[in-house]
Amino acid sequence: DKVGVMALGGADNMSFTNSSGTWSELSLASSSLTLTVASDISQTRAYVFSFMVSNPAKGQDVVASISGSGIPIPAVAAGRPMVVHSPTVSAGISQSTPWPCASNTLTVTLTSDTPLLASCNPIISLTGLTGSFTPTTASFPVYVTAGDIMSPNPLITSWNNAGTLSIALNSTVIGASTHPTSAVQNGMPNVVNFTFTM
Repeated sequence: DKVGVMALGGADNMSFTNSSGTWSELSLASSSLTLTVASDISQTRAYVFSFMVSNPAKGQDVVASISGSGIPIPAVAAGRPMVVHSPTVSAGISQSTPWPCASNTLTVTLTSDTPLLASCNPIISLTGLTGSFTPTTASFPVYVTAGDIMSPNPLITSWNNAGTLSIALNSTVIGASTHPTSAVQNGMPNVVNFTFTM
C-alpha cells in the first residue's frame, strides 16, 4: 500500500487537521482520502475543500463515495469525479512513390480525440510495413509534426525489417507543438514522416 499526506485547498481546508488528509493507494483501482475534523462542523452550511490527483493512463469510470466514523456516517455516493477517457485514434498512411527500388517516403497522419500527454509516455506502433530493402536498425530517423510544427531534429527510433516501427511521443516531440506544449492537441492532426527504401 502507498500512504502519504494530501494537501487540501478550498475555502474550508482549515476545518481539517493540518489542512491535509491521509491518501492511501490500496491498488491501481482503489484509493481513499481520510480526513480528521479539526473543529465543529455546522449543519447549517456546506463545507468546500479540494485536492489534486493525477489521472491514470487507462480509461475508467468509477463512483466515489463519502463515509465517516466517530459519529458513524453511512457511505453515500458522491458522484463520478475520476472519469478518464480512453483515446479513439484515426490514422492513415500514404506513400510518395510506387516505383520499384525507389526511396519511398511514407507519411502517417494520426488524429486522436483525446490529448496524448507526455507524462503517460505514449508509444505509437506501426506494423505490416513488409517488403522493404531497408535493414533492421536501432538508429532509424523519424520526423514528427505535432500540431503545426515539425520537430527540427529527427526522432531516432528502432526499425525492424519484418515491418514494425515504434515511435515514442516523448516530451521533446510533443513539446514541438504549440497545440499545446504538454500534449498532442485533441482533434489536431499530428503527422509522422519517415523514409525507407522499398
